[in-house]
Amino acid sequence: MFEQSDNVNELFKALAAAQSVLGRADKDGKNPHYRSRYATLTSVIEAVRPVFAEHGLSIQQHPHFADGMVSLTTVIGHTSGQWTRSVASVPIGKKADSHAFGSCVSYLRRYSLASVACLVQDDDDGNQVAHIQQRRQPAAPAQPAAKPLDYDELA
Repeated sequence: MFEQSDNVNELFKALAAAQSVLGRADKDGKNPHYRSRYATLTSVIEAVRPVFAEHGLSIQQHPHFADGMVSLTTVIGHTSGQWTRSVASVPIGKKADSHAFGSCVSYLRRYSLASVACLVQDDDDGNQVAHIQQRRQPAAPAQPAAKPLDYDELA
């Protein structure tokens, strides 16, 4: 779900300015299961928050739980009062305890903030999945070469 205030001209102007100077999030986390590195929530927040603040932008993230789904509403506000918000959700999983809830919220906060800020993370986990999917796709069949058009045949 995505919503925005009636007017967004000042908000979008500030977002464009912020994104023009926004750097990358450092890959400061390690995933031992996939032997990969990723940008942690701290790294994403530290990359986004100071740049957004310089451009009059604020970030709010509100978690919610219902029907086995953890949801997070991310709101980007501007000093003009203009705003945009989006909601992302993931299933809590089998364990469904406070640790699982916290993990879902952290995951959603990291990916939602990086997404709305258009922040580059170079997430190894995502890259691994993409490479696996590429290997699983069959090669496209070769197309026969097109016969050159003979204008004399058309007459």
